Amino acid sequence: MQFIDCKKGIMVILILGITMIVFGQPNWTVDPAKYEFTMTLTGIGIIQCKETNDKRDMIAAFVGEEVRGVQFFDGENNGRNYAYLTIYDSVFSGSQVKFKLYDASQDRILDVWPQIVFLENQNIGNDLDPFILETSADTILTFVSNERLLWSANVGDTIAEVFSLNQEGDTINCEYQFVNDSLGEHNSFFMLEENYLILNKKLEQGQGYDKLKLHISGISKYGCKTEQQLILPIFETVNNRDEEYNRMEDLIVYPNPTSGYLCIDPDLHLDELQLINPINGKIHILNLNAKNSVDVSDFPSQMYYLVGRKGGVVFREALIKL
Repeated sequence: MQFIDCKKGIMVILILGITMIVFGQPNWTVDPAKYEFTMTLTGIGIIQCKETNDKRDMIAAFVGEEVRGVQFFDGENNGRNYAYLTIYDSVFSGSQVKFKLYDASQDRILDVWPQIVFLENQNIGNDLDPFILETSADTILTFVSNERLLWSANVGDTIAEVFSLNQEGDTINCEYQFVNDSLGEHNSFFMLEENYLILNKKLEQGQGYDKLKLHISGISKYGCKTEQQLILPIFETVNNRDEEYNRMEDLIVYPNPTSGYLCIDPDLHLDELQLINPINGKIHILNLNAKNSVDVSDFPSQMYYLVGRKGGVVFREALIKL
């Protein structure tokens, strides 16, 4: 495998990464003249727990295997993208209508929940209360922006920000709460304010603990669930990792997708870089070479999360391994 110089190869690599993506829009068509009856639907698309704002995404209605309506999510209003879909049928009512959604960014067709029953002249959804066209959700993972505590921390201090990512690396807004069980035996030391972890009880040395165990669950606006056990070690002194915390930034990596070497922003010298497998939860520590690159060719082809740390700042990005 040829070695990549990240500093010299950035422009070429980015161009190659772009040209690898080829979209295959489905050939969904319907002839309205064949059908006597119609109904309409105003909907929004939810892919991997996140509302789509990609005007290339499409929704199609099916009766059996026949396309009975097709529309892009190109009706923009109040910062949202709607599909204003007309559905056709040859009988007045009773046909079972199912949906499929084309996700242009990933060039894939997804089944959509729920189904509806056709009824002539019925209007389902509107801009204020749209019909939710939701794909099956995979697991979303939850992280914290800081994974350490200091004995000197004060009650009321913000310890970390809690955040969740879907399988594509998009941030998913969730409402979090503690799960009070044996996995969260030290939940009482903290409180959750929105997505911030706040110290609620003074840490005292000599009490028989040197790390705290928390158990947090969350649910997104569209019902996607997450659950995570956190273990926070407690340290005596401040070091460079504690100078800043509770910050998250995007990690610049290229090429992405990749089949071999992966380059990290050459101006960013991370303290640690992790590759997280969202399927089995395994975490791999990656060792960057002098050129700020790493070989990931031995990892299976799938989507991963890259999580890097520098000081108290967390950098993260989704990575597609070809």
